[in-house]
Amino acid sequence: MEKMTVFSQPCFSLDPSKTALIIVDMQNEFVREGGALYVEDAKKTIENHRRLITVCRNKKIPIFYIKYITPQAPTIWRRFASKFTDPPLRGCWRGLKRYFPDIKKELDAIDIVDEIYPNSEDYVIEKNWFDSFWASPLESYLRAHQIEYVIITGVVTEVCVEATAKGAYFRNFFTVVVSDAVSSTTPKYHQVVLELLALRWARVIATSAVVDELNRG
Repeated sequence: MEKMTVFSQPCFSLDPSKTALIIVDMQNEFVREGGALYVEDAKKTIENHRRLITVCRNKKIPIFYIKYITPQAPTIWRRFASKFTDPPLRGCWRGLKRYFPDIKKELDAIDIVDEIYPNSEDYVIEKNWFDSFWASPLESYLRAHQIEYVIITGVVTEVCVEATAKGAYFRNFFTVVVSDAVSSTTPKYHQVVLELLALRWARVIATSAVVDELNRG
């Protein structure tokens, strides 16, 4: 994906003591070659994820890993995505082992990628819809930590990242989407959605800006 820049006005500044990092769907099924929902550009965001995770751990900022799991019951999502979620691919099915040729290994398809794997103090939250807040305990955990600001990364820009960013906004969280730590299979959609999010839903800024802001806080 070609490098694109999105400018977002600094209408608020992150307060590390009231901030959380939300990593959306950085799972084998999305990030590894051979995954049923493979997003090739997701690999390019791993180093930026590492930078964000490092600064968050240093600042004692809680980290929430979101894990998508395909519901076994019929849903609207499965109806529209059946070529990915239903047999033979069975994308993001719980308990499914899949061989990923880029690492020449069979792994749990829904697990978080090893490169940014959660620590014992991190949260892993399962969901079966686009918005990470919908029917999940995410909001209650954030409120328990007295979080007011959320930093959102992951896949896919125009699907679960967008839905989660708007879900955060609707719940009155100050929202940051990290422009070079989110990815899509379609560069046009990636760019347009980041521009629309920056227009009214979130600050959309690069990893380096997020890291600098947290280190100043």
